[in-house]
Amino acid sequence: MIKKLDDRRPDLRQRAPFSVMHLCLPYGKHICADGTEVFFNRYYQPIWKMRNGQYLPADPGEWITYVAQEWFYDDHNPPWVSRKTHEKCLLMLQARHKASALPEP
Repeated sequence: MIKKLDDRRPDLRQRAPFSVMHLCLPYGKHICADGTEVFFNRYYQPIWKMRNGQYLPADPGEWITYVAQEWFYDDHNPPWVSRKTHEKCLLMLQARHKASALPEP
């Protein structure tokens, strides 16, 4: 049987949760010299900051100078596969009053 071109293309509907999670969920944080914590997504774009106990939006294009970094998951347990990691990331968002309806893995 000959496959049509459309049969070989990935179903973008299946990739949507993956893409949304890459952008919206925290992947890790940078810790700056002044104690500011800058949370970043899977593309290492800043998504919010915590400074002096206050959460602030971050500029995704901002270059962050940091002294340490921490990751919340790796390629073995990403939130689009692991329900535990997904819930951990959502709890971080809820704690920062940034919770939104995101697709489950």
